Amino acid sequence: AMPKELESVGMDPGRGGLPPRTPQDADEFLENVDEVNALIDGLRSGKISAEYVDRKIKERDAESTQLEEERKKEAEEAERRKYENLSPEEQKKIKAKVDEMIAEKERRERARKAFHEYRAKMPEEKRRATDYDAWDLWTPSDDEDDPWMKYTPENPAFKAMEADIDRRHAAQVRARQTAHRRREDGNAAFRAGQFAEALRCYELGLEADKRSLELHGNAAMAALKCEMFVQCIDHASKACELAEFLLERPDHPTAIKCLQRRAAARLKLSHYKDALNDLSLAHQRDPSNGEIESQMKEANATYEEARKEKEVERGMRRAAQGIDGEVDGTDFHTLRELEKLCGEIGSDACDYARLEALVEVSEQCRVFLRSGRGLHLLRLSRELELDGAHNLTGPLRVLRAACLNEANRETLARNGTLKHAVGFIARARRSTEKATDREAVSAALFLLHTCSATADPRARIIEALASDVEPDGAIAGLFAML
Repeated sequence: AMPKELESVGMDPGRGGLPPRTPQDADEFLENVDEVNALIDGLRSGKISAEYVDRKIKERDAESTQLEEERKKEAEEAERRKYENLSPEEQKKIKAKVDEMIAEKERRERARKAFHEYRAKMPEEKRRATDYDAWDLWTPSDDEDDPWMKYTPENPAFKAMEADIDRRHAAQVRARQTAHRRREDGNAAFRAGQFAEALRCYELGLEADKRSLELHGNAAMAALKCEMFVQCIDHASKACELAEFLLERPDHPTAIKCLQRRAAARLKLSHYKDALNDLSLAHQRDPSNGEIESQMKEANATYEEARKEKEVERGMRRAAQGIDGEVDGTDFHTLRELEKLCGEIGSDACDYARLEALVEVSEQCRVFLRSGRGLHLLRLSRELELDGAHNLTGPLRVLRAACLNEANRETLARNGTLKHAVGFIARARRSTEKATDREAVSAALFLLHTCSATADPRARIIEALASDVEPDGAIAGLFAML
């Protein structure tokens, strides 16, 4: 094997089999071979010292460095001559490219300054809690090695930069084109209902152009559809920051939509106050948007229901400790009694009449039924699924009283209770126990009537009725009762 010290003299083992490309290359190649062979023979015979070989290597390295510098100067001179021979129109094109890149960098600098000022005004704990928001609107490498920034077409040094300017500008154009294609792919997947694939495409596009407001907005929507709420918040936050700091348009339509999407994600994570702040900001920037007003109303209602649940849970804990008190007018002892009655749901010992009376008059009792992820409402609902001969009047009447609370109506719509109520009416229509079932069917009708006051439960009721049009089905049962 050839010593590494001799490789730098001119012999490259990795390319030794390649033929010389020109006669001059062939001559240099043969000279290198002869010189290396002579050095090897001298080392073996002891006629040449290792110090001599080192000196020859250093001389050859110096020659190579000098040759490389001369070639670089020749290339720069060629570029300079090329620029001087360009027509005025071509020179204008190059100047336009430089102006575009300079404007982009100035935009980044303004964004950087504004973003740091925004972060500096935030409380320390807020900055720590939202560290994921402190992202880079720029990459440090974007601003490194930008020599063209200090040149102008009148500057002689600029003339040697034409090729670099073209290369940089072409790279920016390619990145934008790649991002656009990825966005189109993502839009097609989104329209097809393939939300995970759409999110993947959008994020691939962001790898090419991370400052794309539209890509971040689309990614936020796709992540929301995939129930990836933290990812949705991240993309929506970046879109809002781009609009405010880079584009200097905080009221950009895409930024407004991203505030709404971020609010929706935060509601799903039970970050109610943050969600309301987002919607308030969106309304401030787009006061005529009716969709935002509707979303704010729903968010406020959700927040209020969550507050009630927490108050009830706190009251139950205090009652368990023997502490007297009340929650919005309902005393702790009433809540404890309700808890005991709920524990007897499904058994013959359950006093449904008392349970209905408590739920009918107390909003806090209605909230309690929904606590624990709707466990008590679910137990009442399961009674409707049973085909036994027990009377369902009691559970149905309690459910109807619980549905005086809108959030409970929504819960029953989601867990299938309303569909079971319609099914019960159909079964009762076919039953021979007319006298026994009539009161229960009346309670089921009352439940459906109460729930129909809200849009989504009403739609679920209509869907359930439309699926059973048999002569002795649910619709026939309804007419018979009327």
